Amino acid sequence: LFNNAVALYRKNKLSLGKAAELAGYSCTDFIWKLEDAGEPVFDCEDDFVADMVYNATKASEILNL
Repeated sequence: LFNNAVALYRKNKLSLGKAAELAGYSCTDFIWKLEDAGEPVFDCEDDFVADMVYNATKASEILNL
């Protein structure tokens, strides 16, 4: 079931949570299994991640965290 869930997750046919449920794992355990299998958990563009980090840094500065 794990391989089927991964295949559907990879094709964006199932969300991470639904794929975990299909495979019989908690979401956290499914993420660990994906990592062990060398599968990307979150597939984001580099620019998107850079923007998120930049915005989080700015928010932290504004909030003095």
